[in-house]
Amino acid sequence: SEYSGASESTVSIGGDISVTSDDYGTGLYMGPGSSSESDSTITATVGGGITVEADRMATGVGFNGASGTVSADIAGDISVSSEASSATGISSESAGSISADVHVGGGVSAKAEGEYGAFGIYYESHGGSEANISIDGEITAEAVGNGSSAEAAGIVVQAVGDSSVDISVGKDVSAESKEGDAAGLDLNKYGEGGNVSVTVVGDVVAGTDSQSSSASGVRIYNMGGSADVTVAGSVAVRNGDGASVISISGEDGVSANSSLTVGGDISVENENYGTGLHLGTGADGNSASAIVQGDISITSSSDATGVDIGGGGGEITANIGGDVAALSSDGGAAGLGTEVNGANADIFVGGGVSATGSSEDYSVMGITHRNFGAEGNVNITVMDGVSAANLAESSKAYAISIYDGQYDNKSYDVNVEVTGDVTSTGTGIVTGGGNADSSGSIRVEVKDGDVAAGTVGIQVESEQSTDIIVDGTVSGSDSAILLTNDIVTNNLQLTVWEIKPDDDGNYIERSSEEGKTASADEEMAKEIQYIIRVKQPDAGATLSTEGTYEYEGYQVAREDDSVVLKVDLKPGYELLGAYGDKNQNVSLLRDANGNWYIVVPRGGGVLLSVKLRRIERATASAGAASRTTAPVEAATVVIDPNGGSIGGSSEAYSISTFVGKWLDLPDAPVRDGFEFLGWYGTPYAADDPAWKAPEEGSPDLLKENTRFRVAGDIFYTAVWKEAE
Repeated sequence: SEYSGASESTVSIGGDISVTSDDYGTGLYMGPGSSSESDSTITATVGGGITVEADRMATGVGFNGASGTVSADIAGDISVSSEASSATGISSESAGSISADVHVGGGVSAKAEGEYGAFGIYYESHGGSEANISIDGEITAEAVGNGSSAEAAGIVVQAVGDSSVDISVGKDVSAESKEGDAAGLDLNKYGEGGNVSVTVVGDVVAGTDSQSSSASGVRIYNMGGSADVTVAGSVAVRNGDGASVISISGEDGVSANSSLTVGGDISVENENYGTGLHLGTGADGNSASAIVQGDISITSSSDATGVDIGGGGGEITANIGGDVAALSSDGGAAGLGTEVNGANADIFVGGGVSATGSSEDYSVMGITHRNFGAEGNVNITVMDGVSAANLAESSKAYAISIYDGQYDNKSYDVNVEVTGDVTSTGTGIVTGGGNADSSGSIRVEVKDGDVAAGTVGIQVESEQSTDIIVDGTVSGSDSAILLTNDIVTNNLQLTVWEIKPDDDGNYIERSSEEGKTASADEEMAKEIQYIIRVKQPDAGATLSTEGTYEYEGYQVAREDDSVVLKVDLKPGYELLGAYGDKNQNVSLLRDANGNWYIVVPRGGGVLLSVKLRRIERATASAGAASRTTAPVEAATVVIDPNGGSIGGSSEAYSISTFVGKWLDLPDAPVRDGFEFLGWYGTPYAADDPAWKAPEEGSPDLLKENTRFRVAGDIFYTAVWKEAE
């Protein structure tokens, strides 16, 4: 329809549509109106498939126009091929408010053998159009010609302004190119309003044979409105310069929100640099999010990055269910990198993060963060450890590297939490950047894991507020913990369970002003908080501590602090020993009140535990001796010096025990001006009116260290007479 007004056209083909052309060729073309005032409707039904073979441009289904409505239902496949030009399965270019509904019962394939590209679906709208395109089968695009223009893409969307398109594919989407770019999904949205939505039930695969061309599994470039992509399967990318899955949102002053969901893995294999997943935002008010239920892996002969986060504003979130792994055979590598200047980022990895590279010139980093002075917050959570290994230059590896360029009153908080071990051939954790006037902070916590490094366990170069917690052992052959010369100590808090000394026997060192040598930092060693672990027995007692304080959910103490282990012994058990290390080689001390305690050593490593034994009583059974576990009666024995002192303490103390247990009375107490006559056992305390001291020489007075059997609750009170 070329004019304004209303018209309606309907075509129904029972079988196939086939076109063979030595020039251009199109299977089905629908043009509802070139005028913006047209209200035309075109409906097409094809009972079979559509095949187009053309020497030049080949199109399976095309619909263009400024307004009106088109509807097409193709029962079979759409297959197009071009010998010298481009091939497109479904093509649309709308300059107005056209509405389209296209359904293909089979798949869509496009093959270009010349110097131009192959596209499964190419949808372009310049404002106000709406389209619903559903493909029951798979989409394949193959460009086998020479030249960089011989690109391949499964789905391309160019939507401007208030345009909306919804595309669904029932199986896989693949794009392969010989020398040009390749993209599984290439989605572009410009201007405010509108929406682009793509759902793929299968996998998305993209690859190119050229190392100078790019390959992308999913590329979202959103400069306004919303873009939502769901891939139920995996996304795989082969070769290409900068192979990746990309989501970019927004520019200043335009609201743009992008989301990507991948049900399987993301994998990249190439011979040039590449990235598994890149998320970015352009300005405040934008958002970019990704959910990947599987793993993200990249293998490259050049630089490799597993997850790359960057943005100048807005909100970025990523949730990866599995592992993130970056491997470079001849370059640097980063498992997870963030470089945000004003954006807020929240990253969760349900597995581990690893980076392995081989380069004397470039670093290998498990987690790396950079910020250059803008405000915002970054939170990174990893549930199964972080590792970094540089096979060519072991020292150029950093498991966690945070350089936060915060100065003056900028507020940009960085929080990294890792469950599991942090390992590196070089440095385990390094923090740097900022100054003491910054209102931002750096926080790194390692839960239930160690920090083990080939050179330095923890290196602190940052002056702003820095809090590092390691609920495990910190070790490094050069330095376990190294501070730069100008670090402001009162802005730094170190909390660890254990520090292994370096090869020089130092636990924490500070570098010289020139940074060439390091020596022990005695002042900071006293400020380290050591986590005090308590291993509760399976049964028989409950353990608690005194002398610790809580910090970030941990019970901690400092070097030379005394920590008391309180043992609430249950009836039927006896205490064989109390220990202060994980191997139960260090026995706890006991004070005058009978309390077990340990003095926290330099290096920490305190794990409080006990050895218990369940009491068994002998019983007769069928005329033979046997041993069975029987209930026992609890009892309390109180030892009262009665004005004297034992081991310097004049306080009475109690012993939790049970009836039938054999115990030894303590040594003789001392008391100025008095002579000790013995221990007197009675149910009454000395201040009870019923208590009366026996006469000197009474058989009820027991000597020191006398062994007795507990018959029930009892007070043993010292009896005195004035010295002559």
